[in-house]
Amino acid sequence: MTSRSFAGAVSRLRASVLPAPAGDAELLDRFVCDRDERAFEALVRRHGPMVLAVCRRVLRNEQDAEDAFQATFLVLARKAGSVNPRGALAGWLNGVAHNVSRKARCRAARRAAVEAAAPPRSAELVPTEPNWDELEPVLDAELAALPEKYRAALVLCDLEGRTRAETATALGCSEGTLSSRLTRGRRMLAERLTRRGFRCTAGALAALLAGRTAALAEPLVRATLPLASLATGAVPMAVSQLAHGVMKPCSCRSSVPSRSRRSWWPRARPRW
Repeated sequence: MTSRSFAGAVSRLRASVLPAPAGDAELLDRFVCDRDERAFEALVRRHGPMVLAVCRRVLRNEQDAEDAFQATFLVLARKAGSVNPRGALAGWLNGVAHNVSRKARCRAARRAAVEAAAPPRSAELVPTEPNWDELEPVLDAELAALPEKYRAALVLCDLEGRTRAETATALGCSEGTLSSRLTRGRRMLAERLTRRGFRCTAGALAALLAGRTAALAEPLVRATLPLASLATGAVPMAVSQLAHGVMKPCSCRSSVPSRSRRSWWPRARPRW
């Protein structure tokens, strides 16, 4: 047997013995039904880089970003049963992370007595090559404001770098449907950015979004995992307040949304 054929045989044997990585839907079900903290940890490690990157882009402060990161996963721990469809968790987390970060930024601005909103940009003042520091928060705001099915596709494929086959499976649609959602979502996002004063083609958005995640430091992961137990004493006050601020508008609603109901977290309405 050649070394190549032997390696192939070993690979096939490992594939037949080792279980495939659990999908988001399975992990969510295990956490919701059994309070499986290992499932929660798997979700933190899988989507944490994307969540942390959103928090950093919006807040521009590492400590504030880490608080917002933990608050996002505290919201997940408390509202995991409301994620529907289960395969769209990445888009759900993206929206929560953006809203939590916006609230954190407003609180920081109030503490510093600095106006958080920037004046609106006019089309006549569009820079030829916009500063990425200016574009990033606008990009996150407009991505969070997209309809859920388009946001979920862009987050999984463009931000997290999943293959189209993996993304289609997670979202429960065909690859053809996914391709249409990606095309439509990128076009909508490009139009929104243009209205905000940044010229960007739909074709350039995939490259613009690619790799916009962050490496997770193990101490941050370890500090986040106790949130799965929902023990109030384990939650830092700043994190608890941020999570409460996001969940408060939906306190009177059922935790299991119907198809006709919009996602429970408030739509982003940033003021610039």
